[in-house]
Amino acid sequence: MTVSIFFLSSCVGKKNNSLPDESGELFKKSEQLIRLYIDSITTAKDSTGLINIISNFDSKITNLNYSFPPDTDLKMSEQENDSLIHLFRKLENAKQRQDSIIMKKVPKDSLINNPENVLAVDSLK
Repeated sequence: MTVSIFFLSSCVGKKNNSLPDESGELFKKSEQLIRLYIDSITTAKDSTGLINIISNFDSKITNLNYSFPPDTDLKMSEQENDSLIHLFRKLENAKQRQDSIIMKKVPKDSLINNPENVLAVDSLK
């Protein structure tokens, strides 16, 4: 996920000198948001729904990060950072699992699974 870069950089240049309450608040809100979207992903009925959920998550997590002062995420503890990385992995796994489930439901004769249709579309380019 593109947004996970915010948290992956949190261990670099760690300074625990200011804004501990804000970094803790950012952690809690991020954790709640990620958990909410992990649950939401499992409700996606089709690929469009899944894409919309992921797109909405990307927007929400980005807006959440920008609602705090710059570098607030850098002030999270290593344990908080590791927890968010773990949750992002769970989110990505849930997305891949749900995508796989959705693709298994697509009939074999549908456009996406019919090589002749793919070749016909490619020839239009």
